[in-house]
Amino acid sequence: MMKRFWTSLRLQCKTLFLLLALAAAGCSTNPATGESQLSGLMTPAQEDTLGAEEHQKIMAAFGTAQAESPMQAYVETVGRKVSANTERPEVVYKFFVLDTPVVNAFALPGGYIYVTRGLLAQVNDESELAAVLAHETGHIAARHAAVRYSQSVLASLGTAIVAASAGGGGMAQAADFGPDMFTRSYSRTQESEADRLGIRYLAHAGYDPLAMARFLQTLAAYDDLQRKLDGSGKTGSDFFATHPSTADRVLQATSEAGKYPRTVAAITGRGEYLKAVDGLIYGDSDRQGFAR
Repeated sequence: MMKRFWTSLRLQCKTLFLLLALAAAGCSTNPATGESQLSGLMTPAQEDTLGAEEHQKIMAAFGTAQAESPMQAYVETVGRKVSANTERPEVVYKFFVLDTPVVNAFALPGGYIYVTRGLLAQVNDESELAAVLAHETGHIAARHAAVRYSQSVLASLGTAIVAASAGGGGMAQAADFGPDMFTRSYSRTQESEADRLGIRYLAHAGYDPLAMARFLQTLAAYDDLQRKLDGSGKTGSDFFATHPSTADRVLQATSEAGKYPRTVAAITGRGEYLKAVDGLIYGDSDRQGFAR
């Protein structure tokens, strides 16, 4: 019994040292904040490769909404404005309107950023669209997907080593990560960081920095309405399932916007936005069929 105890203790110590070594090797500097973070277990080249692979799956599942329409070109134009001055200028940021009535937006590593038709129907002006795109740009600039991946590697490896040391088979699952890793909810800390970076990019692009807080309030009102209409008590959009919503987040976005000068010339672009969305399909499209 004592021999088994010491053998187990040595294995646990080796596991701990290995994980600490990997954690130290995986630390890198956040390009957007200048702070140290655990993201080095996914290189920028791997981000590009994984993003390109997952992008094909997204396109196969949803397709682009009226790919040749002025709306798609408009989103790309606004996206280029807010991503022009990020801390990762080597990234080629790419923007897509997905053909789905679901209200959501998300980003993949490698510079892929998506908004849905459903979300565009809830946006009030160009500055709010810019806020959504800037927030997702912030996730990419801060390498949040690489952080999540690196944390998952360490957690999975630790579990696998412990299972193997106990006589189980677990090593094979150490690198078994599902495709939802890049689109499921980020931590509240990462969401707040993406908000702060997004507001920075908004201001640098000449947009009203308060647009982030306005958009969150607009979508929260839509969410409340949908819950009342269906009586289920569930969230009315997928956006708040992947982007945690709190009143504090709106307050933080408002406070952060106050750090930047709000000039009369700040872009809101309501007229431009309404012109761009004119003719955009609402609800299910021909591609999704119809309900009678």
